[in-house]
Amino acid sequence: MATNDMSGEVTQILGSVVDIRFPPEAVPETYYAVEIPTEGHAPLVVEVTARQFVWQFEYPASGISSPELHVPAGSPVQLELVAQDVIHSLWVPAFRLKQDALPHTSTFLSFTATTPGEFPIVCAELCGPGHAVMRSRVVVHEPEDFARWLEEQD
Repeated sequence: MATNDMSGEVTQILGSVVDIRFPPEAVPETYYAVEIPTEGHAPLVVEVTARQFVWQFEYPASGISSPELHVPAGSPVQLELVAQDVIHSLWVPAFRLKQDALPHTSTFLSFTATTPGEFPIVCAELCGPGHAVMRSRVVVHEPEDFARWLEEQD
């Protein structure tokens, strides 16, 4: 009686995937551009709204709204995400951060950006025919430049 036992093949395939390693010099520095916030510092709260096929970032403390996420380097940030229509997923590959935005339900993501620069935001959840264009960016400013950006938005 013949059997179709493929467990050896599956182990071999999975083993080859698991064994992939990268030397430290092969990983871009931007992957280390965030850290987990520490206690004792009040975070910058940003309300993130996802809808087909855009991100909107609201800064409730200042009443500012932007299609891009602007944050100061070295300060904790707390994102409160909600979707207006379908499931979306905010992904910042350079920060190794990803969080789903669910319809009419808040989810949270906290981080501290450590490196000034511009980093892409991608929707990582297939959310409809315009999914491929649902992109934005995180702009990490030096603290004084972030304060200037806030003033310029009024």
